[in-house]
Amino acid sequence: MTNNEVKTILLRVRKISKLIKLKTMLKDTLESCLLPKAITYDGDKVMTSPDDKLSEIAGRVIDLDKSIRELQIRKALIASETEEIISRLDDLNERIVLMGYYVSGYPIKRICQEINYSDKHTYRLRNRGIAHLRDLMKDEKNEK
Repeated sequence: MTNNEVKTILLRVRKISKLIKLKTMLKDTLESCLLPKAITYDGDKVMTSPDDKLSEIAGRVIDLDKSIRELQIRKALIASETEEIISRLDDLNERIVLMGYYVSGYPIKRICQEINYSDKHTYRLRNRGIAHLRDLMKDEKNEK
């Protein structure tokens, strides 16, 4: 197992968070289309039956809402799995950095403030934690 494979496993939480954000943005945009509009009398008077676009949009919003809830549940499960993987590390600082960055989605600057280390040392802890996880996962794979 390589460092990139470990990072891919750890990045699953961030990836699903981005999917949730993307769907939420689309849902918010569609919901804003459902707001009532003013009546105008200066348009052409056409005698056709109007299509019910609002119900189509409302249906799409409901579908997106359901999809977002399913993604949030999946995110919680993946976050728990990722926490279990990270908890195997012995070094508490490595665990804090990896949990903060990969599970909580904190920027490195915020993690630096939390643990009172420099940016450089925090990046070093992150890389060292990934290397230790790689070794742990490699050992588990070899035992099977």
